[in-house]
Amino acid sequence: TEEFSFSRTKFFRVLAVATITTALLYIFVTLLSVTAYPDRYGSWLEYIRDRGNLSGLEALPGFYAAHHYLGDAGVWILMASLMALILTSLIGNTTCLSRIFYALSLDDILPRKISELNDQGVPANAMKLIAAISVIIPFVGRTAIGWIVDVTTIGATLVYGFVSAAALKTARGRRDKVEKWTGGIGLVLMIGFGLYIILPNLITTGSMEKETYFLFVVWSVLCFLFFRTILRRDREKRFGNSIVVWIALLSLVLLISLIWMRQSMIVANNQMLGNIKAYYAEMDDATRMADAVFVEEQANWLDQRNTSTLLMAIVMFAIALGMMFSNYAYLNKRAKDSEMAANIDPMTGVKSKHAYLTKEREINADIADGNSREFAIAVCDVNGLKKINDTLGHKAGDDYIREACRMVCSTFKHSPVYRIGGDEFAVILTGHDHTSREELVQELHDQSVEHIGKGGAVISAGLSDYRPDQDKVLQDVFERADKKMYEAKQALKSLGAVIRD
Repeated sequence: TEEFSFSRTKFFRVLAVATITTALLYIFVTLLSVTAYPDRYGSWLEYIRDRGNLSGLEALPGFYAAHHYLGDAGVWILMASLMALILTSLIGNTTCLSRIFYALSLDDILPRKISELNDQGVPANAMKLIAAISVIIPFVGRTAIGWIVDVTTIGATLVYGFVSAAALKTARGRRDKVEKWTGGIGLVLMIGFGLYIILPNLITTGSMEKETYFLFVVWSVLCFLFFRTILRRDREKRFGNSIVVWIALLSLVLLISLIWMRQSMIVANNQMLGNIKAYYAEMDDATRMADAVFVEEQANWLDQRNTSTLLMAIVMFAIALGMMFSNYAYLNKRAKDSEMAANIDPMTGVKSKHAYLTKEREINADIADGNSREFAIAVCDVNGLKKINDTLGHKAGDDYIREACRMVCSTFKHSPVYRIGGDEFAVILTGHDHTSREELVQELHDQSVEHIGKGGAVISAGLSDYRPDQDKVLQDVFERADKKMYEAKQALKSLGAVIRD
């Protein structure tokens, strides 16, 4: 929901209250269920153990408790509550997923058709797509839905782990100790939880069904194909060195495949053991007992061998994978170091003028070939730098430039920022930033107005769109944006900003 400008502080409070309230309600219903059970049972645990032999309300502890305390009205209240839960979950999940589809579409990961909004500002096409896929799922059956839910549990663990790792990495760059700790703790928790749900019999004797592992492998292969289509459209190379993604996904597929093989073998072994027991059930006791014990011992031995073989394969694979990643990280770091020297501005960490000139040549070539896409350029100039250098020194001036750079980067979050001069930056806007370009430039201007007289960075910004029927090269767009930047500079001067004449 990047297009919404709600307060993050208020949002966190609402989220915290909702989570705590929901947890307390679930606990309340659970406690009520524990306090009510049929008179013929001595305890609630005895009642629960026998639930498989019960029917009607007695087979549903929550409903039985509601009926016990409120009669038929309690059952209807609980049914209405569950229906409200289902409906609000459907509405909330559909709305949330449609906004994700909307954002992915703006970034050209999904077709642009999905990002079209209706008169109410709702991505209706995304909602229709979600509904079309979701309406099919109930027909696969309750058991298959359980497998799908387990697959999404694995996926959610991976997503939360990735978000935690991203938070940890960005916090290191900002030297944010709190987010660094929360990101690290989240990553460790997700790794532990991932191992718990993926590796069978690691802590408990239970595990997911073998069909779940198979579905995850199929889903991952489909992800391979989908990611390949994304790379073909990713002309701006936003996904970086995709080899890491391929290796990580391939490694996960191999690991899950091994586990699926083991679970399939266990199922086959159990089935074999059941068939043998059934065969010997008709024989005399002495023969049956001796042979059955021997066969069961052999089956247990086979299960132990399968488990040790799988663990050994996982260890060997992990060692080989670690060595491969280590070698790749070294080569990648060496390549990035040489690239950074030319394409990264050492003071601010954004792209350099050399990188801008390289990008300019690429865009000019696309314009000449008729393959250019819509984009805009924002030219940003830092005001008052000369006065700071003259009065406070160049170190203070460098800090001022870094502060201004952070303002520009935090405003244009989805677009590359270039430092093309001592106090001048250029931003090439595409995707989500291009859609909201006017609002973003106004937001930067409003921040600068607030900083006048308060010591914060003041930035003049000009914006210009690429006009296919008029612009022959990128410089044409830049010159219009540069002219508007000077107009913004004069407007800030009239409000009291210090500028370089």
